[in-house]
Amino acid sequence: MLTILVHNLIVAVTEYANNIIIVFNTLVYVSSMNSTQLLSCNLVTINNLQRLVHSCLFYPEHLIYLDLRCNKLQSINGIEQLQTLKILYLHGNDIQSVTDLLPLKQMNLDALTVHGNPLVRQHNYKLFVINQLASLKRLDFGGIIK
Repeated sequence: MLTILVHNLIVAVTEYANNIIIVFNTLVYVSSMNSTQLLSCNLVTINNLQRLVHSCLFYPEHLIYLDLRCNKLQSINGIEQLQTLKILYLHGNDIQSVTDLLPLKQMNLDALTVHGNPLVRQHNYKLFVINQLASLKRLDFGGIIK
């Protein structure tokens, strides 16, 4: 069963679910859900993301896809603790500089999206990201030829 919560002020999600997608919400508290999509939740920071993942997912060690698009993230410090991630969507946030993506260097990502962030105004941002993230195969939904 798929549960979709759209345009709400979510105060708490505490019931077990197979899959929950949260879109265009203000997320205050989440517990015991099996989801990897936090879309447009007005997230400003991902502090304690690993703790959130471990408390919310049935098998956090299997987390390979995390969708944080369309939030207000300025920093992704701490995301490198999620070593099993392969796909990370960060587009539509407020990440200012390509250097803000350096925590990803410690990971083995296959796909990353960053379009729609202020950092894309930096000259050759794609080249910088590709050079820093050796395992990357897709950037902003486009393939990478090495």
